[in-house]
Amino acid sequence: MIFRAAPFPARRRGLLTLAGLLLLVGLLLWLALTLPVSGLSFALLLASLALGALWLYLAWRAWACLSLGYWLDRNAVTVAWGPVRQVIPLPAIREVRRHLQLPPAEGRALLPAWLEEWLLYGHDLNKLRVVPRPGSGPAAATWRVVCLASRPLPEQLVLLTDHGAFGISPAQPEAFLAALEEHHQLGPTRLLGVERRRPPLWEAALWRDRWAVGLLAAGLVGGLALLGLVMARFPALPAQLPGAQGLNKSALFWLPTFGFAVWLINSLWGLLIYRGQRVGALLLWAGTLVGQAAALAGFFALT
Repeated sequence: MIFRAAPFPARRRGLLTLAGLLLLVGLLLWLALTLPVSGLSFALLLASLALGALWLYLAWRAWACLSLGYWLDRNAVTVAWGPVRQVIPLPAIREVRRHLQLPPAEGRALLPAWLEEWLLYGHDLNKLRVVPRPGSGPAAATWRVVCLASRPLPEQLVLLTDHGAFGISPAQPEAFLAALEEHHQLGPTRLLGVERRRPPLWEAALWRDRWAVGLLAAGLVGGLALLGLVMARFPALPAQLPGAQGLNKSALFWLPTFGFAVWLINSLWGLLIYRGQRVGALLLWAGTLVGQAAALAGFFALT
């Protein structure tokens, strides 16, 4: 059985925010491409790239929120959002609690509260809440509730297991509870564990390799820095470069083009061989920085 999540309170606001942010990215990119080449146009280009990255993240959050749902069968409750699946086996559920209250000073959000409330309409999705147990004295006696919900904690159904507590918010909570009891009485057809399933690409060892991630990021930053240097110095340069036998200064843009091409080719090649030859991939990505350094030396030689 599939139960949709309760509607997000600010769904329209979130979609309008995404649309407005996309228009702003387009405007900044248009200005960067139409204004005369200078440090200002490069700053506008950087701003459009940064806002574009923010838009992609918010679009991912929007997809996750819109696709949030709960799959129920005899074996487990499976919470699905985007490509992620949280499996909660039915035999592991000890109790279902409702109307839990969160103390104002407790809880830890993945983003600052003002940003989630203003930009994201999935304000409770995947938050970690720390909730005192009713009637317990010590402050350490708490539930850590992973909120996989579209509603605040008091409106969630909290599934208590030996491995943690999970807050969900089906659109029809009474029907969900009835179906949960019915499937629990039937018993499981196979035993499952509490687990979160993500796409294999997300679990790749590459993202836990600091050297790999650092070299890839350094190559991208190096290409941007080379482009920024050329654009910032471009207005002050003569039309014909004196150090290059009258070469037009527009030819300087071949240097950052070379830097980005080396980064792209070496990055893709390194990703293909990383699993079997990690050292070779690291050498390729380090070679990107060497090539960009050579392009930088060429820039100073020409100017």
